Amino acid sequence: MGDPSRAFPGVVKSALDSDRGAEVIVGCIPVMGLFAFVWPDMTDAASIVLVAGTIYVALRWRINLQTPPFVLSCIWIAFIVFAAMYATLENSPGNQFRSLEKHLPIALGPIGAIVLTVACNRLRINRDRLIVLFLSGLIAGATLVLLCNGMLDVLAHGNPDAGALGKLNRNYAALACGISLISIAALVVFLSGSGRMRKRWRASVIVILVSIFLSEGILLVMLESRTGYAATALGLVVWCVLTLRAGARGASRSPGLIVAAAIVAIATFGVAYYFSLISNRISADGSTAVYLRELAGLVQGHAMDSASLSAAGSERLQLIAVALDLIHQRPWLGWGPNASQLVALFSPYPGIRNLNQFHNGYLEFLVSFGAGGGVLIAALIGVLIWSAFRRGRSVQPDNIAPPLFAAMIGLMAYILVTNVTESAIFVKPVGFICMFVAALACMRDRAATADVIEGRLTAQGQDESHILR
Repeated sequence: MGDPSRAFPGVVKSALDSDRGAEVIVGCIPVMGLFAFVWPDMTDAASIVLVAGTIYVALRWRINLQTPPFVLSCIWIAFIVFAAMYATLENSPGNQFRSLEKHLPIALGPIGAIVLTVACNRLRINRDRLIVLFLSGLIAGATLVLLCNGMLDVLAHGNPDAGALGKLNRNYAALACGISLISIAALVVFLSGSGRMRKRWRASVIVILVSIFLSEGILLVMLESRTGYAATALGLVVWCVLTLRAGARGASRSPGLIVAAAIVAIATFGVAYYFSLISNRISADGSTAVYLRELAGLVQGHAMDSASLSAAGSERLQLIAVALDLIHQRPWLGWGPNASQLVALFSPYPGIRNLNQFHNGYLEFLVSFGAGGGVLIAALIGVLIWSAFRRGRSVQPDNIAPPLFAAMIGLMAYILVTNVTESAIFVKPVGFICMFVAALACMRDRAATADVIEGRLTAQGQDESHILR
């Protein structure tokens, strides 16, 4: 098939010259959420449209791009390219330039935020509606990929075979379930307190979402993914605490608070009903406890136990040992963006040489980029958090509704947990979530953006303020 980006002819030039162009820019968000699961190339194409749109907007209105998030994002992208060149010169295995896109999403967020802000201002779309589009895309994509891989058959006949769901790895299927469950919870609560939809339509949508929630919740239990259990539980707990806290303070309407409590009750009942299956999977062969104990020891500066490394079910610990050795060999700039062949070439443990990842996103990142990359990405994340916190402290008419804000934090909590046992940050849906949350943190409010661009238009003698007001 051809390059999916060709499906967007003329989008960039017309992004802010017409309402339809702005609609396409905003439409990239649900498209990316949907296709992140079923057709990742389309997500890349939509990302290209957003970046190209930002370039067009910046050149046309000479917007000041010297903000900390934007500058650090550009520095991160330049560093990735430099790391690939350095790794190639150092004869690191694999084609380093073919893996660049896996490390770009979080940096593309602040860049795409510029054109998203202006497009949303033109269409008078606030951030709540943008998040609803985002969550809807994720739910549709996750549900579609699960259905295409036999979700209904598993629900009808029992546990999936060999720890997989069709062509999906068990942990990837659990990832789709967890992301969808958190997104559904937020949408149901938000819609229950929203007066923008007719009651009949709103009730129908809520019934559909609750049905998907129940189905995917049962499927998650049947997948028996320990990472899926832990990450989904934490994500939903974070979402629930933040939503109920906002409701207790009167920041959300009482129907939404009641629905949030109902979702908590349903989830609690589900865990209680399947408690035996969940507990048996978590405690199976004792490897989970050993893994967590050794991981905690590493954080405290203790060496790994050699007996634990040679025990049955210790593959994850062996991967950690290999990763630490590779980091020790190249501590500053790492082995390059493509780390897929390192385990096969450098592992002293035969049982894991068929793996192409380290099953720990944090260690895999340090293997790829070393301490230099770690410091740089920490700076970028810190600036994004600062930007989001500063925006959250301001009193703006388009501040995010509590259940939707809680969903963003819940999804981040989900990713942080999943990344301990999986290289989740390199998976397309997770990359898209990181990109969107980063963009959301950097989006300006409508009044500030209008003032900036109208000032440019006045200086140029143009009367196009209708674009923004």
